[in-house]
Amino acid sequence: MSHKRYEAHLVHMKPGFNLENEKTILIDLASVGLCNQVEELWCEDLGGGRVRVASIPFCLYGVSLFDVLAVPEEFEVRGVSVVENSGRGVVRIMVDPALEDHMVESISLGISESLISNSFAHEWNGRGFVSIDVPDVDFSDRLLEVIDSLESVYWEWGVECRNS
Repeated sequence: MSHKRYEAHLVHMKPGFNLENEKTILIDLASVGLCNQVEELWCEDLGGGRVRVASIPFCLYGVSLFDVLAVPEEFEVRGVSVVENSGRGVVRIMVDPALEDHMVESISLGISESLISNSFAHEWNGRGFVSIDVPDVDFSDRLLEVIDSLESVYWEWGVECRNS
């Protein structure tokens, strides 16, 4: 089997919890405007062309931790279909990339400390870019308070939280 070459991979660390039948899938990011790039997600293979997401997506919209996706059996996936929604949300924060390196590092450290002290599961990708799991609306309200206290950052919902 030959695989298309991509210019960039967004790679997640292996989750810190046990997965039965672990599997990684590559999601083509052209649909979100990132041509020749893929995001690698850790998943639990549920069989029958279904997987449970075990990563906090960096670039996919509408997909969150523990969602169940229908995916083809191929190594590379062009698009995903959520067949079972976990109700969790995803917020992404990016430190202004125009800042000097030491400023990005300082702000990123402050973000990380705040997320850890508030018990937010999160994953960093590269320089100053973090995805945050939002398990329920109470966490959502707390996270928005944290974000409001930050300077020189951009943020967005990847998926709005629906769990109360």
